[in-house]
Amino acid sequence: HPSGGSWQAPGVGELVQGAIDRGARAVIAVTEGPTGGVIALNAAPDTYTWRVPVLLAAGRDQTALRDAAASATSVTLTSYGRLDEDAKADNVIARRRGSGKTLVVTTPKSGWFHCAGERGTGVALFLAAARWLVRETSCDLLFGASSGHEIDYLGSGYFLKTYAPPPDRTRLWLHIGANAAVQATTVDEGGIRFLGTPSPGRLAVSAPSLAAAKRAFSGLPGYDQPILFSEKNAVGELVVFQKGGYTNFAGMIGIWPLFHTREDRAAVATTPVILQETGRALGEFLRSQT
Repeated sequence: HPSGGSWQAPGVGELVQGAIDRGARAVIAVTEGPTGGVIALNAAPDTYTWRVPVLLAAGRDQTALRDAAASATSVTLTSYGRLDEDAKADNVIARRRGSGKTLVVTTPKSGWFHCAGERGTGVALFLAAARWLVRETSCDLLFGASSGHEIDYLGSGYFLKTYAPPPDRTRLWLHIGANAAVQATTVDEGGIRFLGTPSPGRLAVSAPSLAAAKRAFSGLPGYDQPILFSEKNAVGELVVFQKGGYTNFAGMIGIWPLFHTREDRAAVATTPVILQETGRALGEFLRSQT
């Protein structure tokens, strides 16, 4: 029953592989989450190349599927999914030449379904950071909005190899990850309530500018307790960048009940006040780094 955001979450892919090894002709993997809907999972093509169809199903359908299995109901599973070797996706890169070491700002721009909270809030903060940095600083700037996040961070790896300055020429690498400015949301017995306040399930990591992050994000739920970045707490694209030898990071990321679901829509993802408050704090942090 996959419940994380990726097939590489502990035990998730292994469950499917175990069923295939025992002779399954196809696998229906039930995703479990608070909404009861299906939860999309990021692919890991270099890790899992299953030889049979694998289908994700919603948690609300689990009882019906179990009953069918228990009664040995005969079914046919048809998968129309395919791997398009010629598919294309684009990173969006911007550069402003300036003085000193380069300040890098990145965010993913691809996501599942509407991904308004997962990606939209991060893109909004990314654009706000770009406008502020270009207007208020003279330092060298590089911006990257990457695609292919759902295929083992494909776009971020390409950005790292193709555009990123070497670690010793990097002033700061700011990465704005998933659910960066979503509103607090509760799900109770299938009902979804939006509270209009910032989600407390947010986290800021920073190194070595931890004190500056604490000052800038003071009062923002989740972000007001930043932690020192390390290899152990690297998540998402920060894993890619950390493996590239970069250490001077600041990262923003959050969890959300609607993450990777069809319910993650613009009308409910956030509020103007939450975006403004988070953007203002981010600007204060960037001011301290430039």
